[in-house]
Amino acid sequence: MVMAIAAIDENDVFELDTFGITDSKAFTPIQRKELVEVVKRVCEYEVEVISPQQIDDALHHPSRNLNILEAESAGRLIDKLVARLGAYKVKKVILDCPSVNLKGHLVEMGHHVKQDVPLVADHKADEKYRIVGAASLIAIVLRDETSEERNHKD
Repeated sequence: MVMAIAAIDENDVFELDTFGITDSKAFTPIQRKELVEVVKRVCEYEVEVISPQQIDDALHHPSRNLNILEAESAGRLIDKLVARLGAYKVKKVILDCPSVNLKGHLVEMGHHVKQDVPLVADHKADEKYRIVGAASLIAIVLRDETSEERNHKD
């Protein structure tokens, strides 16, 4: 699994609009590779690869699950990006909530984010917010590249 966060200056959001950046699942693999270059040019971003072992460990742990694993990763990504950019530059973080329980997700995220930044959770946020779609593109392209490399080694 690959997690990503992206940030963009408000004055540059038009670039994401111009290219119709949205949920990565709306594009073919070739389109995603082309669009991710635009995203990387105009956005700041961080990524984290979660190994199959980490996923298995979360699934077999009595007090963890995939949503908690995602929240932990998202918290680390938020903290890294905010620390790098400066809290004054990050007005808010929009999270793609993995469930319809938005309040519960925000509570869980509060346990994993150390930086003082407003969090907004929305279900299917990658379809609604260009910047979340940009992060989705980064994550899926890296996931696809990682899968391709693994398949070539086999």
